[in-house]
Amino acid sequence: MEYTDVKCEYPCSSVSKAEFSKGSFRLYDDHSEYFIFNGDFHKTNGPAIYIWRNKYGLKRIEEYFIKGVMHRSDGPARIYYYSSQKLEFEHWVINGELHRVGEPAVLSYYSSGAKRSEEYYIRGELHNENGPASIHYDRYGKLRKTYYCLDGKSYSKKDYDKKKSVKLYW
Repeated sequence: MEYTDVKCEYPCSSVSKAEFSKGSFRLYDDHSEYFIFNGDFHKTNGPAIYIWRNKYGLKRIEEYFIKGVMHRSDGPARIYYYSSQKLEFEHWVINGELHRVGEPAVLSYYSSGAKRSEEYYIRGELHNENGPASIHYDRYGKLRKTYYCLDGKSYSKKDYDKKKSVKLYW
């Protein structure tokens, strides 16, 4: 797809999408780049929103959209970076909903790179049939809290085990 380049003053996000309701545009300034198609954020071969920390290209944010809906089937659709360029968090999103089968859809990290939390989602709801759906760690990697969820509903560990065993035998 060909995009018409439009240089804008910083911050580029102040430009209204409504101004670009027809056609394909790449809005950019010294700190960001936005791909817009018919008024929606859209890019099929990379992030539709890319924001960096400075003119030297240190990454801050990458977000993937198809026709205005956050979506990426081959990796996280939202990625944030610390100034050190280590991952801050990543969200796996399909058709606008947090979703990832068998793996956490939300991962967050401390600035040291240690894992802060992981959350399992199916079709936008906290859900994990194989253990806690939300797991939180301290900065040294020690487990702090866990939450057990099925279909977006939270359960105690005991009730989760009961609910899960009943569900498996239906």
